[in-house]
Amino acid sequence: MYNHIIWDFDGTLFDTYPMLVDSLRRALIEMKINDEYDNIMSLMRISHGHTFEHYKNKYNVDLDILKQKYDGFRSEVNLSDVKPFPSADKIIKDVFKADKKNYIYTNRGKSVIDYLEHHNLIKYFEDIVSKEDKFERKPSPEALLYLLTKHNINKEEAIMIGDRDIDVLAGKNAGIKSCYFDIFSDDQVKVADYVVNSIDELYKVFGLEK
Repeated sequence: MYNHIIWDFDGTLFDTYPMLVDSLRRALIEMKINDEYDNIMSLMRISHGHTFEHYKNKYNVDLDILKQKYDGFRSEVNLSDVKPFPSADKIIKDVFKADKKNYIYTNRGKSVIDYLEHHNLIKYFEDIVSKEDKFERKPSPEALLYLLTKHNINKEEAIMIGDRDIDVLAGKNAGIKSCYFDIFSDDQVKVADYVVNSIDELYKVFGLEK
């Protein structure tokens, strides 16, 4: 029985990839690099770090300038334009109502708080670990082990949900179960304990009634 649900944010709870890809594409265009949307998407689905290294190695771009432009375009996005995936807000509330606990572990910065507050979801989370907490990045288990210790969580009752291999591996490395949210149905992650293609499928994983 999973009583402690640890969520990734980007691409798991919130459909942020279109905004992220568009922001990076605009930043690249300003640096005279014109790459296809789908190519940028495939890179960012691995990780931000991997994406930036790709453009550094291929085009010899100044990463500080690229990141500055990228962050600038991201900051222009209206909070209301980025929404939770269908049913994500409902399952968060249903987890809470069932006396289970929601957590977030994300490599994103404090903007995760802004999005949750804008959509009136912040109150449903027991704790949030973000980039500002300065833990080693996924797939390191450091942040997850911190959450487990801080909240006295039995590992058998915890599960990590994410849309990338680094989310799943972070869970594995922390000794808890993991679920791959395969939104593109490409079956890229083979080591997850569970694989779902929609938020609704998680009701069965969590033992909740829809």
